[in-house]
This record gives sequence, structure tokens and C-alpha cells, in this order.
Amino acid sequence: MSFVARAEALVAELAERAAKDWERTYVPENTAAVRTAELPLLIVPEVWGGPGGTITEASAVVRAVARGDASTALILAMHYIQSAKLFAGADPRVEPVAKAILADSSLLSGTASEQRSGPPSRGGRIDSVGRAVPGGWELSGRKRYVTGSLALGHLVVAAHVGDEQGGLGQFLVPLPAEGVRIEENWQVAGLRGSASNDVVFDAVALPPEALLGRAEIGAVAPKDPVFALWWPLLLASVHLGIGEAARAEAFAFARNPRNDGEEGVLADLPRIRERAARIELEIHRARLLLRDALDRAGESLTPAQAAAVKLTVHQHATDAADHAGRLIGAASIWLDHPVQRHLRDLRVALHNPPAEDVVLADLGRDLLEE
Repeated sequence: MSFVARAEALVAELAERAAKDWERTYVPENTAAVRTAELPLLIVPEVWGGPGGTITEASAVVRAVARGDASTALILAMHYIQSAKLFAGADPRVEPVAKAILADSSLLSGTASEQRSGPPSRGGRIDSVGRAVPGGWELSGRKRYVTGSLALGHLVVAAHVGDEQGGLGQFLVPLPAEGVRIEENWQVAGLRGSASNDVVFDAVALPPEALLGRAEIGAVAPKDPVFALWWPLLLASVHLGIGEAARAEAFAFARNPRNDGEEGVLADLPRIRERAARIELEIHRARLLLRDALDRAGESLTPAQAAAVKLTVHQHATDAADHAGRLIGAASIWLDHPVQRHLRDLRVALHNPPAEDVVLADLGRDLLEE
């Protein structure tokens, strides 16, 4: 069975558990289902015995998972993004991570942000430090918005190397580890199951090879060419999957009996048909945008264009979910209805960087400098 088929087979069970996200927040059973289906293995390079999956395959898997549970899809998307970045070039230092993923579908993520707002992409401060000590490194600091924090086997942490003059580095931290503490403070309206908690590093001992590389201050992950394509396109895949889930709910509702005392189903009413058409137009636009971007990824697609796709797909998916809620009516805002969760998840997903003003500034610069 292909990875996409495995993901599609999980949609119903993921959705059933995600329906309880308001009370339960993180749903570990959904992460476990993804791991049991071995979806994390997709991006492991062939040189280390993995499938060597492409960004197009990863997008399709993430999109399918998002139809069931956007939070679990975001965790998987972050795993694929960090895996693609980490495994580019097949650095032997990260082979143990690849082997861990192959062995038990271990999950990987990365973290840079340390503020409530002001991410590093906007120049937000990074105060975490990895200091050289006998036998390796000692990592200390606090990170925010660590997606999948409760489910991870490894975490790539952006921190200063020694001090601010040493520039930024990427430190690979196996989890759990002595000195690593997760503060379960992710209390937000949407993507509640993503477990994007704070993680505290208190003098965490790491081996010499834990430092994966260095970067200039202000040039953390977004400047990486692999990251610059995988990040926006896989986030767009999550957004489209949510929109498609809202579409399915609306169309299923339209098959219910009319509520005006007349014979037939709701789909017979012109207003329902018009709203359904509006949903379909938004999803159609989003699908075409993402498909074109994936076809051009690694070739003619620029990072600024990829970021613009993420922004635009999110807008179309949000509009589709809004039309779905309007088609269904007041029932869609009750906490036991899936569409309110899709709307909440998309609203919170709006804040995944890059923000709209950053996307527009980068795109405008690229266009006018050509």
C-alpha cells in the first residue's frame, strides 16, 4: 500500500478522535496511528534504506491526514520539513536519526522561536545558548511553539554557539533527555492537538556531533533552500486538507431532507447549490495553485513564490470553510460539529510564518528586481 493510501485509510478514525479536541487537546492516539502506519518513514533517503519520498508525495500524505485531523497533520508536516532539511546531503552525523525513524517511526521537529510574538524571521531574539564543554556541548534556553513536543524522538534547536558573537547553530537533541522539560501550556483556540508547548533546556549535555551547522544571526531556517520550499508547501497542504474536510461536511449536509416542509433534499434549493459552488471554486483554486507549485518545486519555483502559495491556499481554504459553515448554518458553530474545528484550525494556522506582510515584501522585491 502506498504512503498516500495509508494516510487516506486513517482519515475517518483520526477525525473521530479529533472531534474531542476541545476537551482533550493533544490526542496521542492519532500520533500513534500515524506512526503505526509508518508515515514518518517517507522522507528517509534511499541511501539509508528509506523510501526517499518526494515533496509531492509528502504533500499528498499531509493533505490526507489533515482531512482527518489538522493537528496531527501539522506534526507530520513539521517532521517531513525537518527531515528533508536534515537529510539533504546525507550527512553521516544524522544517519542515527534516519535509523531511528526507520526502526520505530520516530518523529522529528525543529524549533527557533522564543517569544510570544516576533519570530526569528522577523528578527526576534534567540537567547538559547550551546556552550562548548569537555566532551561536547551544554544547551540551555527556552523555546516556544514546539510542534508535537509530546511525541518527538528528536528536536533540532536553534541556539547561539558559545555566545552571540559565535553566531547561530543547529543542535540535534534526542528526546527524552535529562535536562529537557516540556511545559504543557498550549492553550489556544485551534490546532489544539499539535502539542505546540514550551520546551525548556536546562544544561542539557550533548555530544560534539550534536552541532549540525552554523548560520549568521537572522538567517536561521528560512534561508535554507530545502526548508524554504518544504515549509510553505507542506503548510499549504495542511490548509488545503482542512478546507477539503469542510467541503465534505457541507456536501454531506446538503444531502439531508429539506427543512421547509417540502419534499426532497437540501441540495434541491438554489441557495444551497450556490453555496456549494462557492466552496468548490475555492477548493479548485487552492488545488491548482498547490499542484502547480509542487510541479515547479526545485526547478523554477522561488522561495518567495512558494510562500505566496502558502498564503493564497490558506485564504482559499478559509473561504471554503466559511462557505461550508454558511451552507450548514447555526449547527456548524456547535462544538460537536466538525466545521467549527476546521474554522478554528485555519484561524490559528494563519499565524504560522511567514506572515502576509513578509510574503508580500519578499514577493514584491523579487518581482521588481528581476
